[in-house]
Amino acid sequence: MGLRDVSVPSESPEIFKTAYAAVDSYFTNDEFNRVHISGKSSLDLPSTLDSLTKNGIQLPRFPGSSFPGAELILIAFKAGRVDVFCLPENSGLILNIGDLVFVEADRGRDLGKVVRLDISIDEARLLKLKQHQEQQAALADNEQLAQNGQQQQQAQQQQQAQQQIPSLHFPKPIIRFAQPAEVSQLPSKMTDEEKARRVCAMKVKTHGLTMSVVDAEYQWDRRKLTFYYAANQRIDFRELVKELFRIYKTRIWMCAVSGGLNNHNNYNDYNDEFGKTLEQIGGLTNGNNGYGS
Repeated sequence: MGLRDVSVPSESPEIFKTAYAAVDSYFTNDEFNRVHISGKSSLDLPSTLDSLTKNGIQLPRFPGSSFPGAELILIAFKAGRVDVFCLPENSGLILNIGDLVFVEADRGRDLGKVVRLDISIDEARLLKLKQHQEQQAALADNEQLAQNGQQQQQAQQQQQAQQQIPSLHFPKPIIRFAQPAEVSQLPSKMTDEEKARRVCAMKVKTHGLTMSVVDAEYQWDRRKLTFYYAANQRIDFRELVKELFRIYKTRIWMCAVSGGLNNHNNYNDYNDEFGKTLEQIGGLTNGNNGYGS
């Protein structure tokens, strides 16, 4: 039949399988046990959507009503963080679950793992709504846990969920397969991320901030460095972020983790509890404060 390659996978050659297997834990585990990751559950879309409708919650919409010629794919990043990307019809890529790919990210590129194929538009909309709600919930945690206790917190979160529908952008594209030489750099990236987390934690202590730095994650091209933190009150970390920017010379992003200082291992629970109703989810925000250009 001739021509294929498109550099390479589709039932990956042995060199790719070996390279991918060597770094799989980066996408599925937290070696420091700060992040709890359970097994992925399949999405029971009809019952979930029915639950949303009964609670008066509307799903956000992507521009246009469909994605002609594009397949939606669920991609995992560090410690199970997931997002939806599109596979353009003319890409020539034939993806399988477990393949490692480069995707268009925030002003650059990132490397992730294919975890689900052929995501429906409604599933993608549901995930985006969950991410938005978790952002709101984590920020509410910062204030409510320090003030009025859990009942008022939950009431506020439900009210926010009903009132706010986020606007969505078209999912960014999957670009190409990751090559073994590129994949082999992931352990070094993980080491640098842990060093960055420790530096951030030290700076937090220096600035006298009441927060815990849970994790750090570089975008593959190092154009963005995200710190995940837990707090029981609203934190003014503008000076912290400026100092981190001076150290790392890249965009700095701070993401709140819901649950407060004493329960911050909820980071990413929403990724793995993908089939539960929104009222049952606790996890990571999509990002709320950044610095740098």
